[in-house]
Amino acid sequence: MPVILKPDDHQAWLDPEATQEELLALLDPLEPGLMEGYPVGLAVNRPSVDGPECVERA
Repeated sequence: MPVILKPDDHQAWLDPEATQEELLALLDPLEPGLMEGYPVGLAVNRPSVDGPECVERA
C-alpha cells in the first residue's frame, strides 16, 4: 500500500538523516476528511491515457 503523507511531513520523509523511528511515526492513518473518493471514467484503465481525463468525475 502506498504511503500518503500530509504536506507538513514531506521534508521529514525525505530527510536522509531521519531515523527509522522518526519515519515510522509518519505512518499514521490519514485523518478523516483529508482525502476524497469519487468515481472516475474508464479512461483511467487504459495505459495509453495519461491526462486529466483520468481524474475527472464520472
